[in-house]
Amino acid sequence: YHQDYYKKNPVRYKFYKWNCGRAQRLEALWGKTD
Repeated sequence: YHQDYYKKNPVRYKFYKWNCGRAQRLEALWGKTD
């Protein structure tokens, strides 16, 4: 499913992956805020 999604929406997939990595970096810097 995910590979198919990547083929259909490469830009959106890249943005999702970038956003996910960004969130993980922020979490590592600031710790859990909730």
